Amino acid sequence: MAQRILIVDANEAFATMLRQGLEEIKDTHVRAVFSGRDALQAVAAANYDLVIVDLGLSDVEGAGLVRTLRQEHPHVRIMIIPL
Repeated sequence: MAQRILIVDANEAFATMLRQGLEEIKDTHVRAVFSGRDALQAVAAANYDLVIVDLGLSDVEGAGLVRTLRQEHPHVRIMIIPL
């Protein structure tokens, strides 16, 4: 079964680079979104094994997004990019 990873980062260039690198891992599906709002919609629409969140989002507070993800989707592992 393929691993599903969601990248949430306002920096599109960095998110794209990270997505491309992770997609090289066999049986891994990676999606990148660039806002907290899009992240919440993506997680509600599909099951992800890992969500990588940059705390420096422009539309929502990153820590608040992480709290919401943990409350609403406790099965999802979360990796935080602090800067």
